[in-house]
Amino acid sequence: ILMTFIFTIVKYVIKKNWLVIDYIDIVETMFFYRRNYIKFFKILILTYIFLAIQTNAEERFFVTNETLFYNSEIETSNGSFGIIFEDIDDFKMLLEQNLDITKVSLTSYGGFVEAAYEIADLILDYNLDTHLEGDCESACTILFLAGNKRTAKEDSKLGFHQTSYSEESAKEEYESMKDEMNFNSPFAYAAWVLEDTQEMILNDLYFYQGIGMSLDFFIKTLEAPSDEMWYPDHSYLREEGIITD
Repeated sequence: ILMTFIFTIVKYVIKKNWLVIDYIDIVETMFFYRRNYIKFFKILILTYIFLAIQTNAEERFFVTNETLFYNSEIETSNGSFGIIFEDIDDFKMLLEQNLDITKVSLTSYGGFVEAAYEIADLILDYNLDTHLEGDCESACTILFLAGNKRTAKEDSKLGFHQTSYSEESAKEEYESMKDEMNFNSPFAYAAWVLEDTQEMILNDLYFYQGIGMSLDFFIKTLEAPSDEMWYPDHSYLREEGIITD
């Protein structure tokens, strides 16, 4: 057991050199108490928990007890950040493998709106609660608002702004959809985008009304330009029923 523990310590020292002093102190403490087995194993257990927390903090997804933690700001293996389409399958798989999950804890600065809607559908389907672990901005708000009960750390922030769509993204979408949707020209695509956007806003309005959001609050979520952010304070979020507890 001791050799396994020491090997684990060495791996983490190599990976995170800023924790070298802490780990050396832990090992020295272990040998100081080598004649006291109760203290030894208490420290061993606490150290294992500490290492587990350090590991989980670097993972995009991890499950602890009944909570699924999702931090889209942890870089993926291909260098991506934010809410992406690849997260949908990972999210679904974790829910299927951990049927006791009741809450999703969120940290995200946003990402692809379409991906956020699909993850939000999973939160709704599994009747999950949501929690603001860190800041939750832009497309992440869609996930948070899908929660049955919605809670937040006191120092967390919920940020709303208008959706942005780059020229490059529009070109890519047009090229990928023009045959399927029978777009004869970019003008036909533009007409579809207008219709689809209005339908999306209307569906959002119906959904937000369903969770008790006032029309005044809904309008405010659309006022901040895409390069800015509106952060309502927690008291206002509770007053509006956005934070429920």
